[in-house]
Amino acid sequence: MPNQKHDILATVQNLLEVTLGEGATELTEEENVLFLRLFPALLANGNGHVYMEICIIDYSDELSVAQVYSTMIPKPGPHSDDLNGYLAEWNLHSAAGAYGLYGDQKQLYHKLNIALVNSESVESRANALFAGICLAMDEMARRLPEAFQIAFGDSTQ
Repeated sequence: MPNQKHDILATVQNLLEVTLGEGATELTEEENVLFLRLFPALLANGNGHVYMEICIIDYSDELSVAQVYSTMIPKPGPHSDDLNGYLAEWNLHSAAGAYGLYGDQKQLYHKLNIALVNSESVESRANALFAGICLAMDEMARRLPEAFQIAFGDSTQ
């Protein structure tokens, strides 16, 4: 599966670069884990950048799990604790994935896991992962202005 992980992520990288522009992604390996990273602007005004990391984890002989982890607000605003009161509702109505606050840093994140059937073709798994990434980006774009308003008292991001 290691070469297939690379092939899947490289195919997704190509699909994302057609959508976001050449050079918008980076495929790197750290501690034997291959990551696809990107920093897309999610809002129509070109703002609202989020840091996304995608990797594929072996789950069983039949399944792998693609993890799409996104940091939406890396540094807490003066009212970031107030986001806690919104997370349950956001998660209940989320089209895909879940939101949370990470640790003492109060980083707002979004996480989506996608099951990939290992017997399917590389192209089929890459298309499923690409669709999931697009869905996650749309979901985060819906909540990002509200999150900034809550955390910072401003919606200019």
